[in-house]
Amino acid sequence: MKTVAVLDDDQALIELYQTVLEEEGYTVFPVPISKHLSQILAKIGAVNPDILILDIHIPGLNSFEVIKSIQASPELAQVKLLVCSASRPSLNTLHDMLTRDGLIAPQVLEKPFDLDVLSETIGALAV
Repeated sequence: MKTVAVLDDDQALIELYQTVLEEEGYTVFPVPISKHLSQILAKIGAVNPDILILDIHIPGLNSFEVIKSIQASPELAQVKLLVCSASRPSLNTLHDMLTRDGLIAPQVLEKPFDLDVLSETIGALAV
């Protein structure tokens, strides 16, 4: 069984992810929001997910730093990332920052998204 961690500040969306993905057979764990990156990374590490769904806009949290830290961590580098946002400019900026720094740009899902597209995207990442 694959495990999906969710780092998002929208509780309703977290519940939607849980409902949809648990029906698909995934175990879903919300990651508590913290202003301290080390605490977030520790929580993700404790869950040891196969996939992390990351909202790009979380107040007080730099998504670029989260992705950079995950990719640099030997314990977390295997975690596949799915970045979600309703802001195409923010997604483009994130992509540019990551590639500029030689990092791997994660899979992206634009909000609002179709639930079938969510399932298909997670399924492709879970392989």
